Amino acid sequence: MKSSQYLIGVVLILCSNNMFSQIGMTTTKHSQSHRSKFITSHGYENCIELSNSACRVVLDPNFGGRVLVYEIDGKNALYVDPEKNGFIPVPGEWRGLSGMQPSAGRFDIGPEKNKVDKKLFWLGKWDAEITGNFSARLTSQINEKENLQVVRDFQLDPNTTKFKVRQTIKNLGTAPRKLCYWSRTFATGGGICIVPLSNPNRFPKGYISYTNSNSMLFMPEPEENIKVMNDYLLILGPVKLPKMVFDSDKGWLGYITKDDMLFIKTYEYDKNYEYGEMAAVPLSIWYHQELVAELEPIGPWEWIAPKGESSFSEIWHLLPYNYPENKEVDVVDINDKVKALE
Repeated sequence: MKSSQYLIGVVLILCSNNMFSQIGMTTTKHSQSHRSKFITSHGYENCIELSNSACRVVLDPNFGGRVLVYEIDGKNALYVDPEKNGFIPVPGEWRGLSGMQPSAGRFDIGPEKNKVDKKLFWLGKWDAEITGNFSARLTSQINEKENLQVVRDFQLDPNTTKFKVRQTIKNLGTAPRKLCYWSRTFATGGGICIVPLSNPNRFPKGYISYTNSNSMLFMPEPEENIKVMNDYLLILGPVKLPKMVFDSDKGWLGYITKDDMLFIKTYEYDKNYEYGEMAAVPLSIWYHQELVAELEPIGPWEWIAPKGESSFSEIWHLLPYNYPENKEVDVVDINDKVKALE
């Protein structure tokens, strides 16, 4: 009997040791996934992956210093043009390539109609650097023509989908420059946009539409896929004029993707900010058919002193959220979810 007990005890110890060994291996693998690392993605080398147990982000320094992936459960909220995977523009050919655009999470400097030559930032290669366990930096080449350089810092929360993007514009010249932050994120197409509107609102319909001739309609015709309710504007699907700007003072927008995610962007808004777009707005959306929705918070138009710099940030969140097939959106629920993130 004692021999049997001894053998049972040995077996239990061995099983326990093996179990703890397996737990240790799992923990090690799990901790290794909570880090920043260089990877190849979408045909591009030298990309940076930031990941935790909730979210994965991939940054691409090869084509415009952008975010390629922002995903939960293997679902990317960003639209990536599959025809351009691995494509890197050659500087000498920039002028001859019409319609050449990076996709996914792009950023820019504005105002949109200014005269700054931004092709080096928009199409060029960037330096990529891992700055921490969940952080990275992309640094542009120096634009010697404009005496400008742009730095983008990215920070993923260790435990959630909270993802901070901070762009810094550096004025390397001897004259002051007046510029602003301009986000140009391509989200996957066909979703529902939620925009909280200012009340009172400067625009009679809550928004202005841009025509193809670059004129602005402050009294656009009613459309089935544009709905205003309780100081929220909803874009429910494709519209006649895809580019819209908004008088919105709440500092956030939401987008429900067709594959059941709620993409939320928050950004700083101040009533004293000066905005440099033609309609002096902090937010624009370009809703292109069922293909893509461009979500565009805009920063204040600021003077940047010689040898000085200006920074602006936006914060992303990605939550599971059922896409309403009937196009009925609970704006109160969306607003509550935004408030819970603060």
